Amino acid sequence: MSPTPKSGRRGGRATLKDIAAVLGVSHVTVSLALRGSSQIPPATRERVRAAAQSLHYVPDENAQRLKTGKSGKLAFVSCRLAHAFMGKVLAGMERRAYESGRYLNNILPYSTWFQTEKRDQILSQILYGRQADAVILASTHPDPLMVKEYQRHGVPVILIEDRADGCYSIRVDNVHGATLATRHLIGKGCRRIGIVHGSLPGPGMELNPTVPERKAGWELAMREAGLDPADSLRTEIRFYEFEEGRTALDTLLERNPDLDAVFCAAGDMVAMGVMDRAREKGIRIGPDLKLVGYDDLETSRLLDPPLSSVQQPAESLGAEALDLVLEALDHPDQEPREIFHKPELLVRRSAE
Repeated sequence: MSPTPKSGRRGGRATLKDIAAVLGVSHVTVSLALRGSSQIPPATRERVRAAAQSLHYVPDENAQRLKTGKSGKLAFVSCRLAHAFMGKVLAGMERRAYESGRYLNNILPYSTWFQTEKRDQILSQILYGRQADAVILASTHPDPLMVKEYQRHGVPVILIEDRADGCYSIRVDNVHGATLATRHLIGKGCRRIGIVHGSLPGPGMELNPTVPERKAGWELAMREAGLDPADSLRTEIRFYEFEEGRTALDTLLERNPDLDAVFCAAGDMVAMGVMDRAREKGIRIGPDLKLVGYDDLETSRLLDPPLSSVQQPAESLGAEALDLVLEALDHPDQEPREIFHKPELLVRRSAE
């Protein structure tokens, strides 16, 4: 490879023209090749990438944004990033980004920490700061007026575990999943079935859209069996953490000494806390207290006893979200569509 030409440099930074001069091709060819365009033969694309790497070429994001109006980035907004379920969703997005060759290492994560004010602030910042070409929201519901603003600016919104007018949507039938779990416990002879779920709406707090759906599924199955879904059988958690599961079991047992099952709609991590506290209290999970979680994290199968759980395709949700982003950007006149999944109940020794 010939020495790097000096012309075209800005502050010592390699440009598309520098790469083109080294290879003897046009800068348009270089631009298309670096974007993975099928118009450029694979061998040429590889030569361009190798030259770009040799010259330490880094795209000028500000110039790209001014030229195309696009940031080359995606935003991922969730009420809680540091959660095992969200990690799996992000893993699916990451895998699809590498498979598609688009938005590689350009997914920007944001956490609302369950606060509506923070959510609105983040969404405004992303939109008016032109920080992302599209936004994916997981387990958080956007304000309808903000959705209209995103539509007006041509920035697609993709929702995971929720739906809203003007948005693409990927949902899991949480009512069905909760009903399956509760019916199974009833079928095992349980009659005092407690539920641990996320927080219901409060001042300034975000509502995880899955919360009322899973609560409704539990209530439906209980009433079908002639059982009372009494308030004493419900307890809320906020941050979906292990320690909250321990406290939740104490609360349920204090209100219901005859408790014989727990459906942990708040997820497997919280269910593990329930299991840990039960062990401390001398309660045998399975024989004395049956337990079903939600999400089916890999670690759930390794517990003693293995945890029964409602399985959600978390990685698939992430991959499908990125697919919908690309679809929305490539076909901006297309009406938003919805992908809908039916979860499965995986029964293990905790609820046999």
